[in-house]
Amino acid sequence: MLRTLPKEMPFWYAFGAWFDFIPVVYRQKEKSWKRFGEGEKDTCFIFIATRKPETLTWPIPDGNDLLKKGNDTFENLLLMNMPVDDN
Repeated sequence: MLRTLPKEMPFWYAFGAWFDFIPVVYRQKEKSWKRFGEGEKDTCFIFIATRKPETLTWPIPDGNDLLKKGNDTFENLLLMNMPVDDN
């Protein structure tokens, strides 16, 4: 199955409702911070996710209800990784 952003966005939107997540970053000596996996041939990012306390009382949703709650955490992470043109 081919992975594409349009196919994955609903997952990340729903995931953000249930979990707080941040990318794992690293720094080599005096160089700038990078996301773990960035620049690899097959880019793979690693996230640390923690369940949001308020979700512990939520009922398990079915497929239709899953996308009613969510947030744009993943979209924000994608935007932060976009190259910036300094011209």
